[in-house]
Amino acid sequence: MRIGSPTAAVVNRGAVSFLPLAMIADTSTDSAAPPPAPQPNSERTSERHAALGLYARKIGHDLNNFATVIRTYSELLLSDLPADSTTHADVSEILRAADAMIAYVNRVGRFARVGSMRANPADLDAAIANVISALPSNHVPVRFDTGTGAALTSVATDANWFADVLRELIQNARDASPAGGAVVVTRDARVLDTAAIFDASTVPPGTWAVVSVTDNGAGFADSVRANAEDPFVTTKDSVRAAGFGLTLALAFAHGQQGQLTRGRANDRTAVSLWLPMPQ
Repeated sequence: MRIGSPTAAVVNRGAVSFLPLAMIADTSTDSAAPPPAPQPNSERTSERHAALGLYARKIGHDLNNFATVIRTYSELLLSDLPADSTTHADVSEILRAADAMIAYVNRVGRFARVGSMRANPADLDAAIANVISALPSNHVPVRFDTGTGAALTSVATDANWFADVLRELIQNARDASPAGGAVVVTRDARVLDTAAIFDASTVPPGTWAVVSVTDNGAGFADSVRANAEDPFVTTKDSVRAAGFGLTLALAFAHGQQGQLTRGRANDRTAVSLWLPMPQ
């Protein structure tokens, strides 16, 4: 088998159909167009989320197809290569890269489903406990502190999105924690008579369900503090570092008419989801 065609193939039960490897979206700009006027951060962030959702819908499917073809052919090659050969190791790296691309595209694709979120009564205490119990173990333990704050047993939200976003926030906190550190999840019901101002966001007055994920890492670096929720912003070097964790969390919060905040107190960094509750 020879791989080297400048086309991409979609493999379906042994049949291979080829698609041209061409750019789906035209990213060129009109040099004569005037520069856009400055916009408030919240409006600019919303527009970026909308643009990312459009990107996901337009090319996510095709990128996933390309990565799947690479993955399929890599697996075929690996089955024919001696496990101790240098080529086997090289192809294994290609396979891992294809898996990372598929995971990346799937995460981006979630933006295309932001508009499909629903808000139904959900037991957030049970959801938090379930997420934590299913986490893989590593050097940073995660615990749910139920000793403080009010129980959140009936909050109108999309339970599936909430669980996904909570996993993202916990993973971010684990990544930021030093060896011997710990991630703590808390929840509470808060009533704000006046707006609460945080590092990069403001929560309006109202009654809120607040779920916070805290870690004892160094906090947000100066280089990302102002725009940490923007797509593709990351300080991590790993393959997983797509820069979507906080972006997904913010999209979820806004989709539920809530807010995402972050701050630092007592040498711990906190990222909190604020979800509206009935007055």
